[in-house]
Amino acid sequence: MALQHTISATATRNLLATDRKPHRAVLDAAKAASTVVLLALLAQQLDHWPSQKEYAQAYEMSERKAQMQWELFREAFPGEESPVRMAEWLNNHARPKDQSAVFTAPTPPFLAATAA
Repeated sequence: MALQHTISATATRNLLATDRKPHRAVLDAAKAASTVVLLALLAQQLDHWPSQKEYAQAYEMSERKAQMQWELFREAFPGEESPVRMAEWLNNHARPKDQSAVFTAPTPPFLAATAA
């Protein structure tokens, strides 16, 4: 049976490859993974895919902070433009119930190359 990597573990591995210090890579990976999970949860709640502006409003942050989260996401998952594709996959395959999914959500198969 193949080892199932989590979104957080994949992000950590990718960020370590950018020469981040290990403690910073872990913290930033958790932030990047939480963006995916929070977007997936918000989409479930709203019953549509929220814009970055809706995401910012829902989580009571500035639009600039949401932009920074998207930027960190792109660093953690090179080749991904935004967390939407991963959040869609998460909702279709793992259907997170709460924020704790940031630690348990599996890496989507389309990112398998970066999870290995």
